[in-house]
Amino acid sequence: MHKRTKIFLAMFLPLVLSAEEESFNIRSTDDLSQGLFKNWNGKVSTEFDPVLQRDVVKINFAVPPNTTKPVSSKVVFPEIGKIEWQSINNIKLHHKGGLGHIKWLIRDRDGEIFGVKKFKKLGTNSWSEYVAHFDSPDIKNYHNWGGKNKRNKIMDPPLKILAVDVTIYPAYIASQLRKTNGGSNIKPTPEELAHGMNPVDFYISGITVDGVRYGAKETTVPQFESQSSFKEIGTQVPLTANSGKKITYQLKNPLNSASNIKLNAVSELALTGTKEVFEKEVKLDGNAVQNIELPFSFDRNGFYSLSMTETVNGKVSKPVKSFVNVWTPVGNNWEDDPDTFFGTQATLDLFNRQFGKYREQDYKNMQNAGVKLVRFVLRWKSVQAYKDAPEKWNMYDNIIKKIRQYGMYPYLMLSTAPHWAAADPEAVRTRPRFAMCVNPDNKLYADFVAKVVRRYKNEVKHIQIWNEPYANQYYWGGTPDTYADMLKQSYIAAKKANPEVKVNGGACWDEVFQKAKGYFDYWPFHCHGSEENMYMHINKFKKFGVDMRTFWCDETGFATNPFSENGEFIKARTIIKKAVISRAAGLSNHVWFLFRGSPNAPTNPRDNFPAIDEKNRCRPVVLAHNNMVHHLKQTKNGKQFHKSGVGEVFQFLRGKEQIIVLWRSDIPRGQIITLKFDKPVKGKKTNLFGTSGAIVSVNNVISVTMEPEPVFLTLPADVELKDAVFDNCFSVPAVYSHPQNTKEQEVTYSFSNPFPHTLKAEFTIDPVKGWIPDKTKFNVELKSGKTQKINVTYRKTANAPAISYPTFTFHSANSNIKFTAETKFVENQAIYPKETLLADIKSADKMVQLRTGDVDADMFWQGEKDLSAKIYGSWDAKALNLKVVVRDNKHFAQQPAAGLYEGDSIQISINGKQYQSGAALLNNGSLTSYHFRGKNKGKIFEKGNYQITRKGDITTYTVSIPWQDIDLTGKSGTEFMLSVLVNDNDSRCRKVLLEWGGGIHGGMAWKAQNPISLEK
Repeated sequence: MHKRTKIFLAMFLPLVLSAEEESFNIRSTDDLSQGLFKNWNGKVSTEFDPVLQRDVVKINFAVPPNTTKPVSSKVVFPEIGKIEWQSINNIKLHHKGGLGHIKWLIRDRDGEIFGVKKFKKLGTNSWSEYVAHFDSPDIKNYHNWGGKNKRNKIMDPPLKILAVDVTIYPAYIASQLRKTNGGSNIKPTPEELAHGMNPVDFYISGITVDGVRYGAKETTVPQFESQSSFKEIGTQVPLTANSGKKITYQLKNPLNSASNIKLNAVSELALTGTKEVFEKEVKLDGNAVQNIELPFSFDRNGFYSLSMTETVNGKVSKPVKSFVNVWTPVGNNWEDDPDTFFGTQATLDLFNRQFGKYREQDYKNMQNAGVKLVRFVLRWKSVQAYKDAPEKWNMYDNIIKKIRQYGMYPYLMLSTAPHWAAADPEAVRTRPRFAMCVNPDNKLYADFVAKVVRRYKNEVKHIQIWNEPYANQYYWGGTPDTYADMLKQSYIAAKKANPEVKVNGGACWDEVFQKAKGYFDYWPFHCHGSEENMYMHINKFKKFGVDMRTFWCDETGFATNPFSENGEFIKARTIIKKAVISRAAGLSNHVWFLFRGSPNAPTNPRDNFPAIDEKNRCRPVVLAHNNMVHHLKQTKNGKQFHKSGVGEVFQFLRGKEQIIVLWRSDIPRGQIITLKFDKPVKGKKTNLFGTSGAIVSVNNVISVTMEPEPVFLTLPADVELKDAVFDNCFSVPAVYSHPQNTKEQEVTYSFSNPFPHTLKAEFTIDPVKGWIPDKTKFNVELKSGKTQKINVTYRKTANAPAISYPTFTFHSANSNIKFTAETKFVENQAIYPKETLLADIKSADKMVQLRTGDVDADMFWQGEKDLSAKIYGSWDAKALNLKVVVRDNKHFAQQPAAGLYEGDSIQISINGKQYQSGAALLNNGSLTSYHFRGKNKGKIFEKGNYQITRKGDITTYTVSIPWQDIDLTGKSGTEFMLSVLVNDNDSRCRKVLLEWGGGIHGGMAWKAQNPISLEK
């Protein structure tokens, strides 16, 4: 058992230490033991993990066939189990994989058992943390199972950590076999029970306990849990700027006797670095309460993070946190281009008991955030669950009435057919339990559409014919042909009921676009990934050759971990970037997903899309949306500047002003943008959350530090934007290759100053395994236009891995720049004349998830059966020969030539931009290829230079690249850079990439390729 302890200084107490966290690395089978229950098969082993670069413990488990009851196994950690604790705030398990319920178990001195359990879904193929909170019995999933002795429901110290308990339910086995994320409500079929569970690997790499050891020395001051709280303002409904409102802190003395309490409060305005600090000493009687008004001012638009720390008799509390939103409501009393809206989606007809009292607040917040369109589901089965039952419209009448009262328009998704309307009654009986409905009889459905359109003729301008008909949970049994027919019949019926209503498709198969052409007004698509995913959709639709106003992005969200510190900021910036991109592309609609969802969504990392948290408070994305609409409403498109993997600049025009929106990529390869104008200009710079400041050009130029978050510049329209230049503050080669016997590596870091003022910065090199720099900290001071180079010598240690990533941090306070980047040290890989295995790729760290934030689990990488590959190389005097053996459970490729990368295919790059090609086996059995870069750009492979075969779930690509095509010679000692990329499409869209090296996938072009040398 390997342990590390984090120590923190207690504020206001000299040399008094407080132990807060103890971390334990789980590396060998001795670090744990597994209590096997009946019907449980398990094996524990040690395995090296390439992501963590160290050993971890793997538990392989399976439940045998015909398991009809839950099966549990306790994983015990012997060393941790010996420790006694005074208090435990939370326990973090660093894990990967697994299936079922996980719960941590703690036993107190009276024998009472406490636990926190949580359902963990199959498919966590990357390392993540499961956090069990024990600091409050009111926390969701907290349990007290009593005990044989005293049962006071209090965790009386000393406490002992017993185990992690993993429970598998038959329902989870069924969901695994069906490849869904269904919960405990699934009922297994006899066939599924007979099959049993597929083996599952559960990896554990570490445990962190946040608590205080029992019997600690007097010099150790434990933290205590504060009972105080902020009286919230600006959370459920944002404040308006300059409202003059102050926030109150309700201070409670947690002791029975009088105490001297020291307060330290901080208010930080997000993305600005602006802080206010308040300190105060208060004497408070035992168990007394006092309200303290804090002097913080909330006079600027933005998101304010609040934190209060108490020190009571030498004991320091964990920070009590809250936030305040401040905005200038944009409202929706504006006329945009016809049929162009900024909208949102909300769950309005379900969960009325939980959310009913917040509906009015939701509508008001939507309106003030600039929402014009509200997308929600009108469920057919809620209107008429049974064939002869009376129709119930009252709920939807009230929802639509409220939406119109707040100046917004309803956008109705007409779906969820009742069982009596099924096209195939047998499908109702045999459908999986997770399916919400089955595809209905299209004639009956069209009749229902007509009823809706007639009823809401004066209130509803847009309807949607179903939602994602390809998704099994919504439309079990539908096909492109049946849906195309549904769209045609519904269009005719809707137009007959109201010729003015707009009929939209249901975000589905691209082939239906052609099959049902003329029977829809708008064609929506969904984009739950990054902004790059938005570009992919838009570029695809441009090829359709129709007006881009035909397309809507009517569902675009981004799920983030609700417990990560910057998760909500990442969600906000991603959604706003996609809104800007869709607006610049000329799309008619952008619907932000999701304003409010299910009760569990705010704390579920898989489903954490909403703008409202579990306490019904507005998250940062609400302010960001309000700010974006304020800048982009009623605008027309202007110039665009795009540099792949570096940054974006978009110009929008509105009356007498122009709005410029810009951001850099997540990789800091373009930190400065220089905007050149035809004359001097001054205006306003506004960040993602609406905090503004003045900006003035120098010599007709504005230089702006680019951030991952969008920045809005508001300038006069009579000043012409001539050019946008992306500048770097630093330059360092992305890769340093070396032979195996290299002992030293010298790296040159180059810094430049594109600002008109002197750049002062601190440059820090972080430790890296296997390489020791001769110096780790440097000061950089550069006058405008000057450069500085810093040479660092790294010395190789005995345990240096084949690949290392020295990282560094550049921080300039006077220029508001801070970024962390890395280079790559790698040993040259040899290719011999005889076939050489270059890579065996089957791990998550080599997979690029294109659908990050997607709500559908099957659009994530599912493991090596879903996608993995072995890459081989050989050479002779004429050519470089590559063989890529791909394991892929579903082969799908439709587009030939330059579009081949959209389907299952491979791409090869040599020396970056010097050469790039691709090849694919199409669904019809024909082969296709294309040269994207190099001498043969735009051409295909010569006959005989490539071959592709498919057998079972294995696709084998063999490619021969003549040396003359890449300006190299086939002789020993030749060196070059090589990358291979494998695309995976499981029939909906390209969902994941297998990337060996870099320089191919857009947005990843900065990554270093693999250095190769030819050897005899």
